[in-house]
Amino acid sequence: MRLSFVISGVISVSVALLRMKALQETITVRPFARNTLVREIIKSYMFWQGFSSLPSFIVYVTFLGFLTSLAGIALQTFGVLYATKVIGIDNTSWGVIQSATTAVGILFGLVLMPVIDKAPRVTALFSGLMLMAVGYLMVGVWPNVVALVTAAILVGIGVEVAMSIRRALVGDYITPENRGRIMGTTLALEYLGSIIGGVVVAYIYTNSPSMAFIFSGAVLLISVTPLIKGVLQAR
Repeated sequence: MRLSFVISGVISVSVALLRMKALQETITVRPFARNTLVREIIKSYMFWQGFSSLPSFIVYVTFLGFLTSLAGIALQTFGVLYATKVIGIDNTSWGVIQSATTAVGILFGLVLMPVIDKAPRVTALFSGLMLMAVGYLMVGVWPNVVALVTAAILVGIGVEVAMSIRRALVGDYITPENRGRIMGTTLALEYLGSIIGGVVVAYIYTNSPSMAFIFSGAVLLISVTPLIKGVLQAR
């Protein structure tokens, strides 16, 4: 575990250095006086500002970060406990399963994302969220290895699709000078979802492991409700 953390740290530092060297600002940086530094820092954490001026659909897309993070706690945090304590597989097997599902998600993204990018945004986002919902419900309803592996693959693909489309929608609707604020808001809501989900899902899991996954699936099913009309119209 310690070696894994060291490797992750080295990779993170390498990525940060590459981004600092290769990325260029797409907007003109606004200068401000040094005596306003503290005020600017505090203002930057007020991520909710400007929501009223956004299209309602983008507000929904931004808030999806909260819901998907809340739902994702079931598999991200408690997946290993469910796999080893409920299903009965060993830690190494669960690690192999996670690695395999991550590889499938990456491969899926490389091969099919150009095709998905040409599909209607609403339909693609709906499909990604539904794959995640089906995966969580499958784990909750059928407690066996096959269901767990299949669900992990579905959730991995769904996350890739949903996350990519959410970012594409921000690019479609938000001007470059405002994208940083929207992406920052999205990240803030994702962290908030993880915090609240860590408490709620933990409580549910303690009482019933299966219900924790069913709860996550239900949250995702509710989250796709605003998209149904758009999917029907796209047809």
